Amino acid sequence: FSPDGNRIVSGSSDKTIRLWDASSGQQILSLEGHLSFVTSVQFSPDGNKIVSGSFDKTIRLWDASSGKRIQSLKGHSIYVNSVQFLPDGNKIVSGSADKTIRLRDASSGKQIQCLEGHSLNVTSVTFSPDGNKIVSSSDDETIRLHDSFSARVARTSDSILVVDDRKFLSDLQDKKSLWKCIWQGGVQSTGLSLKGSTWKDAKD
Repeated sequence: FSPDGNRIVSGSSDKTIRLWDASSGQQILSLEGHLSFVTSVQFSPDGNKIVSGSFDKTIRLWDASSGKRIQSLKGHSIYVNSVQFLPDGNKIVSGSADKTIRLRDASSGKQIQCLEGHSLNVTSVTFSPDGNKIVSSSDDETIRLHDSFSARVARTSDSILVVDDRKFLSDLQDKKSLWKCIWQGGVQSTGLSLKGSTWKDAKD
């Protein structure tokens, strides 16, 4: 959803990104340019831009009003799984099958940091609500908590239950917890400190 809730953005294996009116369901725009599957899309916090990641190894920035491509960002050596804006919109984080997480300036596209440490495909990345930390999950069965400014790994948790080959990770508004959704495996939560914590089934 766009921040105002009026639009929906989708990415597809047909290589396109589409914008939809959330009320009527009518298509507003079709954004083309990626050379392979679009794996991840998100509106910027102000709703003016869209960031996308793809199997073509690139990250692209788009004007959400006109649909025009603003930038095409390269750097990952294998496909991009996950992209997200910093809550203030100034930075973009991406996670890739090349095992790295990359932090970029959202205006210039310049790479700020390359975070390494995962031993397999990085499946998901997200910022904490205050933007000070990046959380990543990987096929190496770990979750890592990174400092957004120093690139230091603050915590590593190896308590992921692998039920299938797809996982989703997200933080909570209270800045104290993480939620993990596992394909065919329900929803679980743990403390954000990851200090000796275990995953527990989330309550309704």
